[in-house]
Amino acid sequence: MVLGRQTGNEPWGTNRRCRAAILLGSLAVILQGCSNQEFMPSLAFPPPDKYEAATGASVRPAVSRWWARFGSPELNRLMDEADTENLDIKVAVAQLREAEAQINISGAPLWPQISFADDNVRSQSSGTLAHGVINKPQARNTLTRALSVSYIFDVWGQNRDALDAALRTAAASAYQVEVVRLITRAAVVDNYLTYAANWERVEVADQNLANA
Repeated sequence: MVLGRQTGNEPWGTNRRCRAAILLGSLAVILQGCSNQEFMPSLAFPPPDKYEAATGASVRPAVSRWWARFGSPELNRLMDEADTENLDIKVAVAQLREAEAQINISGAPLWPQISFADDNVRSQSSGTLAHGVINKPQARNTLTRALSVSYIFDVWGQNRDALDAALRTAAASAYQVEVVRLITRAAVVDNYLTYAANWERVEVADQNLANA
């Protein structure tokens, strides 16, 4: 059927109204069918199977001395000073050493306790007067040595659990050292770049002032 064809004695305006009514009715039916469909969100790209820094990845990102890529000797010097002079890093390192010492303390009960006592005494009696005769002083040595071994059976695993807790605390302290060092390095680089950007702004402002 051709909508634009004029048939009979109907005026052209009547055909236009009919066509508009048909189009509006079709559009309402289409919109009503679309409104019943549930919206399903979707990603524009599929997620990767694994990331570069994921655990177990064959190639790990190189993060050692990453700040050297800026090519600034002054930044390298500041970073070296931060590694050795920053008090937060020193505190973290001291806590790591404390945790390592606690490992030795916690592991000691798992071994037999051996003790040795050596007690040596030398004494001398004074001369005495008996019936007009003076007896000569006599020296006497007393030697006492004792060796003892004791061992406590860890039936309920208390000592082993204490050692395991100390090992985990030391591991956490080691990670804490790296976290504090990473935060310190990031702060140094951020402040240095801010300083360099502000210094360049000052130079640009001076040049603009001289040109003006």
